[in-house]
Amino acid sequence: MVAITPGWRSSQHKRHVVKYIIAPGSGVPIEDRPPVPTEEERCAARDAKYAAKKARRAARDLANTIEGSLSMSEQIIRQATKNAKLRAMMAETKAEDGEAKEETQQ
Repeated sequence: MVAITPGWRSSQHKRHVVKYIIAPGSGVPIEDRPPVPTEEERCAARDAKYAAKKARRAARDLANTIEGSLSMSEQIIRQATKNAKLRAMMAETKAEDGEAKEETQQ
């Protein structure tokens, strides 16, 4: 049994959070369970998660802005370089696979 309190909406129907555990329901003692986070801890975790999301979004937007400001020839050169690296990696893997097959046949 738990005590609940109103909280922020985390899914379509869930608008509450556990305040504290009154009695264990699954046979695991309360002392063996992780502590129930306080409201301040929940808010801090939510803020940290949102700040990380904003940082990722800012980095992605900056990369898109830089990519958009390049001339067409620079974009073609970058794409060609990426393709060449991918082809080299694929050739290495094929060579390794061929060596592995030869070893198993011997």
